[in-house]
Order: sequence, then C-alpha cells, then structure tokens
Amino acid sequence: EGAASPGGAHLEKPAPAAPMDYATALELGGGKAAVDAQAARSQALQDMLLDKELQAEIKELLPPDFRARKGYSTALVNQHYTPTLDALYGKAQEVLPVFRERVVRLAEGTGGKPNVAPLKGKDRAEAKAKFKYADQGGVAWYRMTDIVRGTIMYKDIPAMYDGLEKVVEDFGSCNAAGGDRVRHMNGRYQSGGERVCEFNDRYMSSLPGGYSDLQMVVRCQGHMCELQLTIEPMAVAKETSGHRSFEVLRQLRAAVPEGDLKAVRAALQFGQEHLGSAMAGGGGEAAAPVGGLVQLLREDDEAKTLVHSAAKAGHAEVLCELLESGASANVQDDLGDTPLHAAVFGGHERATWALIDVGRADVTVKNKHGHTPLHKG
Repeated sequence: EGAASPGGAHLEKPAPAAPMDYATALELGGGKAAVDAQAARSQALQDMLLDKELQAEIKELLPPDFRARKGYSTALVNQHYTPTLDALYGKAQEVLPVFRERVVRLAEGTGGKPNVAPLKGKDRAEAKAKFKYADQGGVAWYRMTDIVRGTIMYKDIPAMYDGLEKVVEDFGSCNAAGGDRVRHMNGRYQSGGERVCEFNDRYMSSLPGGYSDLQMVVRCQGHMCELQLTIEPMAVAKETSGHRSFEVLRQLRAAVPEGDLKAVRAALQFGQEHLGSAMAGGGGEAAAPVGGLVQLLREDDEAKTLVHSAAKAGHAEVLCELLESGASANVQDDLGDTPLHAAVFGGHERATWALIDVGRADVTVKNKHGHTPLHKG
C-alpha cells in the first residue's frame, strides 16, 4: 500500500518484489528499441531546456580537466546561498507539501504513479555534500538539490516520455517565451520563476551498471527539487540491486577518512535497512555474514579499503562501527599489510586494540616483506 499524503492524496510505492537487474527492467519496459524510438523527442526536449549561451560561457571559464573533478557542473542549479545545512532544511520543509501535491497532480494527469519521499536524511545529505561540494573554506550546502525529491513511475518507456513532455510543459523552461532569466553585469546567473532547471536523460545514456531514469532539477517556490521519471520495473530494480550499495559506499568514502562517527553510523544504518542486517551473533571474524551490508564491506574492493583508512588515521570508534557491521580486520592491501599493520605502524594504540579485541585481527599475518604487525611495531 502507498502512503497517504496531506490532503488525502495517495502516493504509490513500488511493491516488494524479487530482485531484478537493470537489464531485465529495461526489457520489461520496452527494451532498447523503445528507448531508441524516443531519441528525437528526448533531444528536442534537451535542446529546449538547455541554456546554450550559459553553457558556452561557463565552459570557457573552466579548466580543461573540470570533468574529472568531484561534483562538477556546468548548469547553475544552485539553491539561494545558505551558510548552513539547517537553513537549507528549513526551506525544504516549507516546500515539501507543495512539491508533493504538484507531483501527485502531474502523475494523475499523465497516467503515472507518484512517490514523494520524506526529506533526504540530514546525515546522508551532510556526508554527500562534504564529499562532493567542499572546498578549502567549507561546504557549499546550496549545491544540494535533492533534499526534496520525488519520482513518477510509468508502465513503459513511451508512456514515460509522454509524461516528460507534460512535466516540462507544466514547469516551463528557461528558453520558453517570456523566460525568467536575468543576467547581472558581474556575470552571475539567477532565475526567479518555476521551471525545469536541469534535465539529464539517463535512458539515452545510462549510468554505469545500467541504471536509468529521466532526472530533472525543478524549481518549486524558489527551491530546487529533484524530480525523476522512470518505468516501474526500473524502480523495482533500483530497490533490489546495487544502487543502494553505491549510496552506502559514497557516504562511507566521505565519512571514514574524516573520522566522522555520526556520518559513519548513519551510512551503516542505511545499509542495514536497505541491504540487509549486519551480523549474526555479533561482529568480528568469527561471526557469520548474513546480510548484504556484510557482503559489501567484505567483498567490494573499494569498501575493503575503508578499514585500512580508519586504522591508518587512528579512528578507533569508526573502526569499531565498521567491524561490528561485518568488515574484516584481516583484509590485506597491495603490499600485504592488514589494518593492524597500519594501526601499529602509526602508533595508534586505541585503533590497534579495537582491531584485536573487536575485530579479532590475526597478529601473525605477514605482509609481502615477511613482516607481521608486531614486527612493524
């Protein structure tokens, strides 16, 4: 059953389903042929929504390697400047009911099923922003555009693109007649009215792994919100495939090196809720893995480096959280060093004891030089 929204509107949520991969989801929605048949319509909408003049100006100013940088964007879809995350959430809370009602109305008018989530968890938002939008002076909180977010799901690909046209017509674009764009003499770009501010067709060019959606950033009452259109099978695949693993890893990559215990706990909790429970009978090497989070922490190449990162920095509390969630204390890096090698070599007594006591680390493991952690010490 979906959840009732304020005012009695009904919000649909994907029903629990067996795991499905993205390739299967695409085929169930009509397949690649159905996507290809929409190429001309997609391109026409992209051309209508793209501020080509602005794009050209920005790219001229950016360094050649800008695409390799974290969180790069050539579309100015910033929120109004806000110095704190709390202030951004205050505005988001005001806008959410209005955005929800609009998404429900659009879904009902286009034959789709609406799903407007609660506000993005603040811990998750903070971890994402610190990872993608931080500079030497702080964090650009105003670049967070997915705190208020919603999805409209359609039965197949043609219906989804029909819905897209209606959504764009409803919100408008910067290139429409009487558009609201204002250029300031100092080069800054601002817009006041409601419109589709950014559109990415990720069916025409899917993400690594095959995930696809029609992703938009729309302005609703002066606040940037994320609106995604997709087919129902893809929504099921998103909930039952590796997309949640990606989200967990992204949060942990940002939080672990910084020793951000609050963010690490939030990421692991999110992983337990969406990937599976942590351990049967407690943490450490003797416990039996029973959930998807454990599999992620122990088998994903990138995830396995997190324990090394925490050990090298001496983040004992973070280490305990990772170990109790199923991470291995005995994983070896390219040199054969375990996290215990790193902790001992760094002189981190608390991290060393956490690895031995909580993680049950093997003190006899040798690296490629034949050295055990005790030799390192």
